[in-house]
Amino acid sequence: MACGPRKWWNLSRRGAAPATRLPLVGLLIALGLAGCSVGSTTAPPTEGAGAVKSAGTSGGSPDPANIGPASAVTWLTGDLSLPTPFPIEQLVPIGDRLFLIASDNGGPDPTAKASGGIWSTADGLAWTKQSDIDAIRSSGTDRPTLMAASANGRGGAVVVGSEQTPDGAGRTAAWWTADGKTWASATVDGPAGAMYSVVGRPDGLVAVGITQAGENAVPAAWRSTDGGSSWTNVSLPGGGMEARDVVVWGDKFVAIGRSADANLYLWASADGASWSVVESPSDASFSPFRLIPFGSTLVVLGNGVPGSAIKTCGVDLKCARASMPDLGYTASFTEVSAGAEISGTIVASTRSGVAGTGAGPASPGPSADPARALEFLASTDGRAWTSLKSGPTLLVVTSNLVVFHGRLVALAFSGADVTTITVRVVVGDLR
Repeated sequence: MACGPRKWWNLSRRGAAPATRLPLVGLLIALGLAGCSVGSTTAPPTEGAGAVKSAGTSGGSPDPANIGPASAVTWLTGDLSLPTPFPIEQLVPIGDRLFLIASDNGGPDPTAKASGGIWSTADGLAWTKQSDIDAIRSSGTDRPTLMAASANGRGGAVVVGSEQTPDGAGRTAAWWTADGKTWASATVDGPAGAMYSVVGRPDGLVAVGITQAGENAVPAAWRSTDGGSSWTNVSLPGGGMEARDVVVWGDKFVAIGRSADANLYLWASADGASWSVVESPSDASFSPFRLIPFGSTLVVLGNGVPGSAIKTCGVDLKCARASMPDLGYTASFTEVSAGAEISGTIVASTRSGVAGTGAGPASPGPSADPARALEFLASTDGRAWTSLKSGPTLLVVTSNLVVFHGRLVALAFSGADVTTITVRVVVGDLR
């Protein structure tokens, strides 16, 4: 499978530990700015796959009302900070509150294992812990691998992923809640696999991911009509190796994935039960992370060579490269893994670097400021993108990016160097 944010944050977690004071370029090295390659066995992204759909926005609405071009995004910090980035950091609306789910997914980091949990907020700034992360765990299983979350259309939410039984057998797994505090295991039929992304609408939920077919993984989908307490496995046609993200766009579900030979797949379904392949473009240089519905345009965020990390698809689901600003320095990849639409503008978090080196840009331009490798972009049509000034300057989104009560909310790295860097909830306003 193509690597994504989950692999990146595993890298960043290894690099962020040193206590010695490093300059900003050292921070970029610590963040593990290494490119992705097709064929990795790392699970697909969740933050960007971030597959949680933005709170307070809905896919398939009429063309968004545009408040005009934005030139900057200003961030406030909430009162919740984490000691380390987590493999899973998902923001999801439940009722009238926004919840954060942070889990080490059974990893070896003792700090992460003891610090995960579920928190909620009414305004994005003041947070209250609701429970430990073991609230999302099936009886008699090892700690699950959580991948994505979504509101379930009934005031509650679902979390999807996979889990292992004590004898080591893996299986597809999902959990649901009515209030964000008490969680129950769902019934999931079909072969063993993993759900990577999930989305809901009033008549049901759809998740996508993989199931195992012998030694190989194949794309798969699941459908729930009872708020997420039970799931039915359905097939995705056309071959391929994985389905990475799914959204509601207009009157249909749309999912995106990849084949073993690097072709992209787009699937569409009116009801989540019967799917068709609607596009299979060949582009080995692009790896998709996340879909963002934007009126009559579907935006695809991903990893690609500089200038080619965002695609846009029309109503016919034919896709083309979007126009991205020139980096102004030498890099071999750009990754755009988190984004959300707010008041007619899509905001996306990006990073660029040199693949395979673990280092930042080889030539960061006349300013010699490696922070330029980390930036926010904005677009009012999904096709043409501009750079946003961001305060504070260095801000790396580690979770999905959502809109809650008209403001951007995310977890992010911020700080001038490794000794001051923290993982905090941030709340942003466009200017």
